[in-house]
Formats: sequence, C-alpha cells, structure tokens
Amino acid sequence: MTPRSFRTITAVFFAFFAGCVPRQPPEPELVPVPTPKILVEESIVVPERPDLTILQVDEQIEKPRNTVVVSGTVLNRGPGRARNLRVTVSALDESGGELLTLPAEVASPTLEPNSSTTFSVRLERPPGTARYHVVAESR
Repeated sequence: MTPRSFRTITAVFFAFFAGCVPRQPPEPELVPVPTPKILVEESIVVPERPDLTILQVDEQIEKPRNTVVVSGTVLNRGPGRARNLRVTVSALDESGGELLTLPAEVASPTLEPNSSTTFSVRLERPPGTARYHVVAESR
C-alpha cells in the first residue's frame, strides 16, 4: 500500500465515520406561554316588545251594496316599537265560526310605545255574520 492510497483510505474512513457521529439536536424554540383568557360576565338584555291592544271596533253598514266598513284603533302599550304592523278582521257567525278574514289597512305600519293608530277594511258582509274579531300583530 502506498502512502498516497493509505491517506485516501484514511480520509474516506474518517469522512464516513464523521457522518455517523450523533449530532446535537437543535435547541428547541421557546414558545411563549399563552395568556389566560379573562372571563367577563355580560348582562343579558331582554328585548323590548310591543304590547298591542285593540281599543275599539266600529261597524258601519252601507245599505245599497250590503258592504261593511270595520274600523278601529290599535294601541301599543308595551315598551318596544311595533314594526310591520298587520291587522286582520274576521267575520264570525253565532258559534264563533270564521266566515271571512281580510287584512285591514293600517294608518301607520310602525307604532311607537304608548301610541296608537287606526285601521279599516271594507268587506261584503257574509250572511250569518254575528260579530267581528280583530287581531293586531307585528314583528
């Protein structure tokens, strides 16, 4: 073996074993500790709702055509605003059976607390009508 080949074999031997030597693992990255969430108690707000009441219902009969104009007043007694106010009028017979139901025209579709508005509907009076039932509702 020549000195040159001995040096080559020695260099290859050290290079091979240098790759097999265990290396130190890299330093772990420090992750910041998360801050705990602060819990805050929130109060529950109850929505203000309207409270609609029908104050009066009037019936005006028009003789020639046997039509009736049913009109009245709706009052909002609640603390909330009534939006998209709808009023329906139903003609009922003696036993409370529904003969006809129609939507009424409302003077104002929005009703503030402690305020009122009027409604009216014209309809042909069905035979056997004993009374009228009025319902007011909003969103």
